[in-house]
Amino acid sequence: MIPYITVLTITIVVAICVLYTCRDKLQAYWEAFFACAFIAIAAPFIFTPGTFWVATAWCIGLFCGAPVLCLASAIFSWKKFRATSIFFAVLALVLPAVAFEAFFVEPNHITIRHETLQSSKISKPVRIVVLADIQTDIVGNYEREVLERAMQEKPDMIVMPGDYIQTFPAEKFFQQGKLLNQLFKDVKLSAPLGVYVCGGDMEWNPRWIEFFKDLPVTLYAKTQTVETPDFTITGLALHDSRFRCTTPESDKFHIVFGHAPDFSLDKPNGDLYIAGHTHGGQVQLPFIGPLVTFTDVPRKLAGGCFAKVAQKPDKYLMISRGIGRERNGAPQIRFLCYPEIVVIDLKPSK
Repeated sequence: MIPYITVLTITIVVAICVLYTCRDKLQAYWEAFFACAFIAIAAPFIFTPGTFWVATAWCIGLFCGAPVLCLASAIFSWKKFRATSIFFAVLALVLPAVAFEAFFVEPNHITIRHETLQSSKISKPVRIVVLADIQTDIVGNYEREVLERAMQEKPDMIVMPGDYIQTFPAEKFFQQGKLLNQLFKDVKLSAPLGVYVCGGDMEWNPRWIEFFKDLPVTLYAKTQTVETPDFTITGLALHDSRFRCTTPESDKFHIVFGHAPDFSLDKPNGDLYIAGHTHGGQVQLPFIGPLVTFTDVPRKLAGGCFAKVAQKPDKYLMISRGIGRERNGAPQIRFLCYPEIVVIDLKPSK
C-alpha cells in the first residue's frame, strides 16, 4: 500500500504544479482530473496484493487524493472559470463529507428492520431475531450494543447464519472468540424457542464452535434438520448454502437458514429462507444498488430483502445486510447500507 500512496502523492503534486502553470487553460483542469483518476484506479492493480486491498486503495484515492486536487483546481480556476471552480469546490467539500458518513457514521450505527409474515402454519405469534455477520476483529462496545438491542426485542427465536470473527493469526482468532463467548453470556443470549447457529466463510477452523461453548444454542456444524413442536428448522453447512441442497418436506412451518443465500435459487422445501453473507454490498448507490455482493442471487435482493420468491406454496427469502463488515485489507466502509438486526414477526393467517 505504501508504494501506491507514494505514486498517488507524486501524481497529485505533479498535477497541481501543472495546473498552476496552466491555470488560464480550461482544458488543463479536466486533463489533470482524468489523468489522476486513471492513475488512481489503475495503480492499485500493480501495487496492492488483492481485491480488497484494491478497494481500499481506491478509497484512499477518492477520499484523500481527489479532494486535494479538486481544492487546488477550484482555487486556480476561480478568476477565469467560475463554473469550473464551483464544480471542483463542491467536490472538494462533498467527498470528505461522504467519507465521514461512510467510515465513521454508518458502520457503527446499528438499525433494526421489522418484517411480518403471515402463514396458516403458524398457530400463535412468534418473533424471530436474525443476527447475521457479526464479523468483527475486535470484540468491543459496538458488539455489546448490538446484542443488547437484539435481546431488548424479546425474541422467541434467534437465528445466526455465520461469520462471527474475522482475524488472523489463529491465536488472535481464538482470543477474540473467547471474548465473544463471554459477551454472549453477559447479555444472556437465549430465546424460549431456541437459538440456532451455523457457520460461514469466517469459520475456517472447526473449533469455531467453541465461540458458543456452554450456551443454550442448537449448533449446526453440518447440514441437518431439527424438529420442534411447532417448527422444522434446517441449518445448512457453508457449502450447501452456496449450492444445491435438499431439505425434507414438513407440515410444520419450515425455516431453512444458511450463510450464503444462493441455496434459495433452487427453492428447496421450506417456508422461510434466512441468509446473510452479502453485507448488503456494504456500498450501495442510488438507482444502482449494491456494487458487489459475491452471490448469484439478484442484486436487488442481495442488497437486503424480505421477499416472496415462490408461490403455491409460498416461500419467502430474507437476506440481512449484517452487523459487521469485511476486514483484513477491505475498506472499513458502509454507504447507504446501514448494518442491521432483522426482526421477523410470524403471525397466523387471518
